[in-house]
Amino acid sequence: MDKRPYEYEFSPLAEQDLVEIFEYISTAESSSQTALKIIDDIQEAVEKVCELPFSMPLVKIKCWEAKATG
Repeated sequence: MDKRPYEYEFSPLAEQDLVEIFEYISTAESSSQTALKIIDDIQEAVEKVCELPFSMPLVKIKCWEAKATG
C-alpha cells in the first residue's frame, strides 16, 4: 500500500467539533446513522486532500491571514 504524501491528525478541538456535529445531527434528524455518514464523509474528504493535496483549490480566508500576520 502506498503511503499518502501527507498525514493528518485532528486536534482535540476539532475532535470535539466532530462529536458536537454528530450529536446535533443525531438529535435534529433523529438518526445516528445519518450523523455517522456525515462524519465519515468529512474524514474521507480530509483523507483525499492528504492523498492528492494539489487537487483541491487553495482557499484563502482573510481572518486567518490577519491572525497569521499578527
